Amino acid sequence: MTTLATLAPATPSHATVDLPVGVHRLMSLKGQFCSITTRRSIKVKKGVAECIKESRFTVRIGISYDAQKAVIEKRENGELPAENAGLIGRIWVVENYILQSVKSGKYLVRCTPVHSDSVKRSVSFYRNGKEITHEEAEIGAYASEFSERVPTDAFDITVDNITHINGIAI
Repeated sequence: MTTLATLAPATPSHATVDLPVGVHRLMSLKGQFCSITTRRSIKVKKGVAECIKESRFTVRIGISYDAQKAVIEKRENGELPAENAGLIGRIWVVENYILQSVKSGKYLVRCTPVHSDSVKRSVSFYRNGKEITHEEAEIGAYASEFSERVPTDAFDITVDNITHINGIAI
């Protein structure tokens, strides 16, 4: 993190937190649709060259999980518990925006995915600086990196992995 901005904590019990300036931009997009690009190394077996995964997707930021229509319906029909059980292993730093992992100390941005036929997530893989296919990336990678994901009503992105917000580098 080269450029930092200080954000006020959600509650007085948390210390002031230094986060990339781009996160400040995310927080200004409360409830809006935005495009996020992330880059991270995928887990590979010993002796296999590093592989980078770049993902681009559209999300909404700053949405209260419990106020989402889908979550309310799932609570009413019993798919979810009647009351929110809280976040296991994470604490809010800035309510509905920024979480911190209790185990790693890393900061995460809470996102609501956009489920639409017109909005698709895209993923690219790179090895030794060159783009490779999905199949090439799977070679030597742990199977957990390519397991099918179940669509969720909210997910978290590690702040350090965010490279672009609405096409602008952070």
